[in-house]
Amino acid sequence: MPQTYLLIDLYILAQMNTSKSSSDFGPLLKALQQITQWLGNEDGFRILIASHHLREFKSQELAAHNTIIKHQMLGNRVSVRGCRHADQPRKVIARWWEDKLLEAAHPTLHFILQGQADMRAANYSVHCLPGDAIFYPAGIPKSDGSVPDYVNISPDAFCDTLMFSPGELFGQGLECSIAHSRDNKLILNAADEGCWVKNIQIAQLYTGLSDELEAKGNTKIAHQFLSLILALLQREIKDGNASSGWQFSTVPTPQVRQTLIQRAIEYMQANQDQRLTIDGVARHAGMSRTAFTVEFRRETGQSFREYLIDHRLEYAKVLLKDANHTVNRIGELVGLSPGRLRALFHEKFQCSPETFRKS
Repeated sequence: MPQTYLLIDLYILAQMNTSKSSSDFGPLLKALQQITQWLGNEDGFRILIASHHLREFKSQELAAHNTIIKHQMLGNRVSVRGCRHADQPRKVIARWWEDKLLEAAHPTLHFILQGQADMRAANYSVHCLPGDAIFYPAGIPKSDGSVPDYVNISPDAFCDTLMFSPGELFGQGLECSIAHSRDNKLILNAADEGCWVKNIQIAQLYTGLSDELEAKGNTKIAHQFLSLILALLQREIKDGNASSGWQFSTVPTPQVRQTLIQRAIEYMQANQDQRLTIDGVARHAGMSRTAFTVEFRRETGQSFREYLIDHRLEYAKVLLKDANHTVNRIGELVGLSPGRLRALFHEKFQCSPETFRKS
């Protein structure tokens, strides 16, 4: 196990309840097996991707039963601030109290197991049946869990859903929980129907799945990610490596905060050829933008932008030693346009990339 994860592993273990055997999570295992079977029949399984705007949502392939109900927003978006310590990761960014919606900091995936559901997203809801799943990228308004997952279907309507969420320590594992909508209530958190699985490999696969779905990429690749996640979750639960729950109930220690920043830096270095934003990297680290900004400067002595530019330029200097790369190609590899790369070289080193190469 990489050393960078050791301290955070110890911290999580200190917060977790004692792991339980697979017999304690019978309903959860049954649900995972059910989804695995659906996944084997791709024609009978689909993942819908929630969007801010109804037109964008309708642009994807929908089944005949995926009828849509449009809603009028009753209230305004209210940022969640509270008295949470600046260093503590948060799960909710904002709420629409009158609409019973929230904006989550991390992506979640919901599977309809039984019954029929009207899954809310922004100002609309989509009708779903067993075999449907809906993916909510971070920041997409969704139900806050205070009301059932259906809208005026029938007096005896019901549905059961399973949710995947990275929890409060994004990148360290996956949280799974079953919710039951009955009458006018949402029932969840039964002891054997929810667990936290600490497994970095599963967390990385979930990040890959999320990225693929957000990019509306290849469906088969997304299904392969999901298939691996399901297999690993079932193995970990059967091996007794699942906890019935854990709480991030105290402010992370300095060592844990440092590990979160290290995770962010590793992500930046691995994706430096991509467009990186402070919000996206903070989300990947499992921190709010404010906490990330403060902690990043504390750990690196630089702002996010300063660090990113310096790292890109240092990597460009290494690549310039290789005559096989043109300056334009080097710009692509470090995430900068050729013009921007030249401007930064003149600003930082008082020479052009070509002159630096000759020297």
